Amino acid sequence: MVLGSWFAYDYFSDKEVIKRQLIGLAAEIGKDGQETPVKMALKMGHIKNKAASSCVIIIPERGYEEVLESDLIIQYLIYYRSRFALLAVVLDKMLIMVSAKESAEVQVTVTAQHQD
Repeated sequence: MVLGSWFAYDYFSDKEVIKRQLIGLAAEIGKDGQETPVKMALKMGHIKNKAASSCVIIIPERGYEEVLESDLIIQYLIYYRSRFALLAVVLDKMLIMVSAKESAEVQVTVTAQHQD
């Protein structure tokens, strides 16, 4: 009984909920073939609803760091997703720090693979 309670508590903990939401977000960003404009619009709507109003984007290999608003992020996603037939997004090295109720900071390494 105690073990079941611990698993239930862990499954519904703030960190685990955030982790599952981010994994779902990565799946929405991914693309596994040609999409209709309606399907892409639905995916982008889900992403916009889950994204923060602004995000810090860092690409260490290119020396790039910028704060982008969610509307601009969606525009970039639409532009780059339309260029690829396949797009796989994997989340690695996820660090979630819950500082207060309704507030958390997440650092995650995102690996994207694509096929033209």
